[in-house]
Formats: sequence, structure tokens, C-alpha cells
Amino acid sequence: MNSEENIQEDNVSPLRKRLRFAGNAAIAIFTAVLVGFVVYIMLCSSKGRPVSVFGRSLLKVVTGSMEPSLQVGDYIYIKKTPADQLEVGDVITFRSEEPDVYGKLVTHRIIEVNPDGTFTTKGDANKVADRRAVRSDQIYGRYTGKARFYRWLGSFADKKKLLLILVMIPMLSAAVYEVRTISRITREAVRKRREAAEEEREALIREAIEKEKERLAKEDLSEEELLRMKEEAEAACEEKPETDDAPEEESVSENEEKTSAEADEGKSAAEEAERGDEA
Repeated sequence: MNSEENIQEDNVSPLRKRLRFAGNAAIAIFTAVLVGFVVYIMLCSSKGRPVSVFGRSLLKVVTGSMEPSLQVGDYIYIKKTPADQLEVGDVITFRSEEPDVYGKLVTHRIIEVNPDGTFTTKGDANKVADRRAVRSDQIYGRYTGKARFYRWLGSFADKKKLLLILVMIPMLSAAVYEVRTISRITREAVRKRREAAEEEREALIREAIEKEKERLAKEDLSEEELLRMKEEAEAACEEKPETDDAPEEESVSENEEKTSAEADEGKSAAEEAERGDEA
């Protein structure tokens, strides 16, 4: 039983190792791709270049002109939207023609739709509106929401946090390795204890079987002895009548001898009596 289980474990173990290796490789590849993609997004966004993510563009807010709605360091999603669908209150990203930020992407709120189809914009934190109206061909897209995950990642750009990460990653890796090692050792110990218990159980079973065999052998021997004793008793019973007749014959002969002796004695006594009369 135990040998069959060991054979099955030996057959399954290589397959399990291959599957574990394939899983670890897939996780490592996925993690590397994800980290590379995130780093690429963060680098592009920090330089003011939008990155397309699942049909939307991702940008990083680098000024405080839209505070408190949008904070410096926020990552925002921008979706391309036709100009005729934009309205007052929408936050849009456009290529600015203001002298100080000419050609750069700016994210401001629409405060007025002009009769010629242009839009007057203004930052929530600014006191005055932008001097130049925004044409439809300048608009890159409409703000749809924040990407808080990238802001959280961007928070680790601080030198102290980077140093902490560089210290924590090796420690975390060592801790994971130790946990996996302890887990493997524990599994091996449990498996060995199980095998030892199985071997002990089999030894007890074999010992019980041997004792049962010895008991059965003794019972067979006693039965043979009883049979032999029975046969001897039967043989003794058959010989007993012949031995009993001999004593009877001896007793009869002894009686006859006694009777003849008594007769002789009586005969001699009579003769002596006759001799006495004649005298």
C-alpha cells in the first residue's frame, strides 16, 4: 500500500514541479510587464505626454490651477469627446495657446460656450478666465475621473520612500523565502511522520498476523495430539477383554486345586480312622 502511494507521489511530483515552475514564471513575467507599463505611464505623464490606457488617456496634474478639484500629482483620465457634446462645467484638456504655456496640455473648466463654437475656460483656483478661447481642434478630451492607483505609486518617488522600498524589498523577499522554506520543511516533517505511522501500523499488522499463525499452528498440533490419544484409548479398550479373561481362568484353577486338596485331606482322614478301628 505504502509503496503504491510512493510510486504515485513520484509520478505526480515532476508534474507538480513543472506546474509550479510555470506558475512562478508566469507571475514573474506578468509582474515585470506590469511594473514596466506603470513606470512607462508615470514617466510619460510626468513629461506632459498622454498615454492611452483602455481607450482613455492618462495625464498627470503638474500645477495647482484646478485645486481643490484636482491636486498637484493627481493622475486623471481623459476621454476624447466631440466638441458639440461639451457644455459649461465640463473639465477639458486642450493644447494651450497662452504665451507662457504655449503648446502644452492644460486642464481647465469650461465656463462659457461662445456663439462661434469656441469655449472660454478657467482654472478653479484662478481668479480670471484664460485670455484665449479654446477652439474644437485644440481639445484633446474631457476629464472623466482620477487614477488614484498611479498617484499612490507616484507617492513613492520621494527619496526617503525609495530608500525604504530598497530596504524593505530584500527583507520582504527574505521573509517570503523563509516562510516558504519553513512550509516545505513542515510538509516534509508531516509526510515523514505519516510514513512512520504507516510503517508502524504495518509492522503491528504483520506482528498480529504472525501471532495468529503461531496460534493456529498450536491449535492444529493439539488437535493432532487429541486424535492420537483418542486412537490409543480405543486400542486400549479393544485389548482389555482378553486381559480380563486370564484372571478368571486362574481363579477357577485355584478353586479346583483347593477342592482336590480338601478331598485328599478328607480321604486321608478316613483312612486313618479305619486303621484306628482295626487296631
